[in-house]
Amino acid sequence: MADPRRLTKIVATWGPAVASDEMLRGLIAAGVDVFFGLRTKRFNMATSYSYGNAWRVNPLNEEGPQGFHPHFDQRHGFRIGGEAILGKFKRWHLMADFVVRSGRPRSPVTAIPREDGQGFYLEPIAYNSENYSVFTELSLRIEHRLETKKAKVV
Repeated sequence: MADPRRLTKIVATWGPAVASDEMLRGLIAAGVDVFFGLRTKRFNMATSYSYGNAWRVNPLNEEGPQGFHPHFDQRHGFRIGGEAILGKFKRWHLMADFVVRSGRPRSPVTAIPREDGQGFYLEPIAYNSENYSVFTELSLRIEHRLETKKAKVV
């Protein structure tokens, strides 16, 4: 049998979420989040994956579609990060975080000339029918921590 003290260093969760209260207002949203983390005295690591799907229904919309993906709909998200503590006195901390997210919906537009011939106006072709490109971010951080003698505050 495994030592239960060792199991406290691993964290794994899984949890579905459905925004049922929003369904009454025309927004249907569902998703799943998966998280894994590991912690030791000199190393910490965490990774997560999120899937979310949102759909907005507006039966009063006469100009465009009655069902569409809202502007905040980002289907996939992945994050991995960690920290390493180095040195004899644990003063050096190296941290990294990498994030990848799918693109948010966007509406392609077409330029239509104004009737007076003085320019154009933009009209959406298909509301939120395309997505922006994938978003990626890498954050790196190096810290060196110094300790000073404790001073008495008078």
